[in-house]
This record gives sequence, C-alpha cells and structure tokens, in this order.
Amino acid sequence: MESNAQRAGRVERAEEWPWSSVQVRLHGNAEAQKLLSRWPVPEPPDYVKWLNHASGKEEVEKIRQAIRRSRPYGSEQWVSKAVRQFGLECTTRSRGRPKKGS
Repeated sequence: MESNAQRAGRVERAEEWPWSSVQVRLHGNAEAQKLLSRWPVPEPPDYVKWLNHASGKEEVEKIRQAIRRSRPYGSEQWVSKAVRQFGLECTTRSRGRPKKGS
C-alpha cells in the first residue's frame, strides 16, 4: 500500500531523494561525490538522524520568521554573535516605525 508521501511524489527519508546531497554522500559513486564540497565543520555524527527528524511547530515558525526577516537562524547566542559580526541588527528589531517615546 502506498503512503501519502509516495502518492505525492515525496520520500519518507531525506537520503531517498535522488538529487539530495545526503543521498550522494551516503550512496553516491566517487564521481558524484567529487561534486560535493567538504563540510566546513566536522560532520555531526547523527547528521542523517537529525536531518530526518520532524520539526515541531515552534521550530518551524522560528525558521519561517528567520526567512521572512533575513535573520540568522540558530541558538540565541549564535544569532547574537552573527548579528553583531555582520551588522544585522535591523533583522532583530520589530518592523515599522518606532512608537513615540521609545
């Protein structure tokens, strides 16, 4: 019996998508793997598990807000550092004109 994901042309796991980098990293031939850049940091040991983890509603909303505001996404400590380093303060303030007296 087909799942909803299969009927919609989606895959259950990220590594099943033939055009994903994770599929190439795990199952691709040497030629295909040459096309991928090296990780800029050590690869997390649980990368595939994390990748396939379903995000909660709160996390999804934080990601959407980061995209809408072109704001860095990550832990508060990391975001604060990135905002200072790259001058992105406007991405963390409320939109619109400041209220009088503030």
